[in-house]
Amino acid sequence: MKSLIVIMGVLVTVFVFSTAGLAYSNQQCGQYGLTEQTYAGRITSINKAGDRVVVYGSEGDKSFVLANAALNGLRLNEMVAVNYAEKDGRLIASFVGAPQPYRVSKELEEHFRDEMRQS
Repeated sequence: MKSLIVIMGVLVTVFVFSTAGLAYSNQQCGQYGLTEQTYAGRITSINKAGDRVVVYGSEGDKSFVLANAALNGLRLNEMVAVNYAEKDGRLIASFVGAPQPYRVSKELEEHFRDEMRQS
């Protein structure tokens, strides 16, 4: 049972970091020669102008400048995935959005069911 929970957690984490927004933002950053990264967490602060957001995740608070990204109606305390690149010491967000849920393939789901039956 523990291995099932661990495997599902890993799969969800992998999917969060491989959303369609990541593919789009990689193209955007690639043309400027920047390395794209992803940070997931909870929105803790949004400035009044709406051009900066603070997200609390596994590495603590990180502040992102929303150059071409928009919050798309996201509010405080919502979980988000931020695709960003570092430029001149600032974290420039190219995408801010809700993490997409992971969908398990039929084969993997059947594998998990078989493993549960054997336990």
